[in-house]
Amino acid sequence: QSMTFLSRAKGLEPNSFGVHLAFLKHHLHEKMPLGILEDAVASAVPHLRTPGRVSQILKAFYKAEAFTEGFSITVAFEQEYSCDPMFKLWQAKFALKCHRLDAALQLLQKFHGTGQRTFESLNMLGIICKKKQSFPMAIQAFLEAQQISPQDYRIPFNLGMTYEDMGDLRKAIACYERALELKPGFPKASARLTQLRLKSAG
Repeated sequence: QSMTFLSRAKGLEPNSFGVHLAFLKHHLHEKMPLGILEDAVASAVPHLRTPGRVSQILKAFYKAEAFTEGFSITVAFEQEYSCDPMFKLWQAKFALKCHRLDAALQLLQKFHGTGQRTFESLNMLGIICKKKQSFPMAIQAFLEAQQISPQDYRIPFNLGMTYEDMGDLRKAIACYERALELKPGFPKASARLTQLRLKSAG
């Protein structure tokens, strides 16, 4: 029924980006195969006149947790958007979710190469470096992100996870405590803090 409504809307407003986006979201909800998703994106591309609309399309994939499909879409359309730094950032986000750490790192380096260093990109860089066990680089990235957004609870939590992996429990505990100050009741930080305090007491 919703597909019938969308088809009618597309017939009435074939140049409407909103209608094309609604089609894509419907296909994502129905978990359509990649070929159909690519066709839906391709039909929307000619109507991307306003900056940010590409991000809306990629955000739809991300919200649907269609990370593999989202990454494939960015690869398929990267030629059209090779000069768009935010497109590279989205590619990196999908690559990280697909556990393609080297690809995500290369894409972030390209994004940073444009002169942009955002909270999100630096936090992602820290996460990637932590996963690759490049702990000093991870800490450096998290601290730089913290300078941009000092009240964001995710940074002390990610720093705590990094220090814990390094075996520095004292610093890890301090970071988890800070994360809980910024977001009281944060379950992940609370669980890690309880476990480390028990480990330290033992």
